[in-house]
Parts: sequence; C-alpha cells; structure tokens
Amino acid sequence: MVLAFDVAGKEAERLPERIVQALRSDEVQKAIKEALDKEARKLMEAGLSGKAPDPKRGETVLKDLGEVTFNAVSANVGKQIEHSPQVKKLE
Repeated sequence: MVLAFDVAGKEAERLPERIVQALRSDEVQKAIKEALDKEARKLMEAGLSGKAPDPKRGETVLKDLGEVTFNAVSANVGKQIEHSPQVKKLE
C-alpha cells in the first residue's frame, strides 16, 4: 500500500512535465487541429450563407477548443502514467 502512495506522489511531481509532453504529442496536436478545422468549416459555411457572424460564437469556439484540448491531454497523460516503470511495478 505504501508503494502505491509513493508512486502517486512521484507521478504528481512529474505532472507538469507530462502535460507539456502531452501538448507536444502528435495525438494532441491532431485533436487540436481537427477541432480548429471543424470550427473553420462552420465559419466558412456561415459566411457563404450570408448570415452575420454571431458575436458569441468566438466564446463557444474557445470553450469547445479548450474542452477538446483538455480531453486529449488528459488521455495522453493517463497513458503516460499507465506505461511508467513505477506503475508497471505495481501490476
């Protein structure tokens, strides 16, 4: 039981480093790019329809992009932790 707490403590110390690694990963970059592409398509479609852009749309875009990024980073960090040597020792 003590070993599990030690591993959790060490992983918590490495969390900032793991988040940076996740943000730089191809997986997270792809998720961000896809989210931006999706929003760009929506904006282009709205522009072609002749509708005036909704001023609140920018807020929604940022919220959606933040959510996609958070989910992708969380999944990547989870994988990093699962594959760490310290966690493998616990299995």
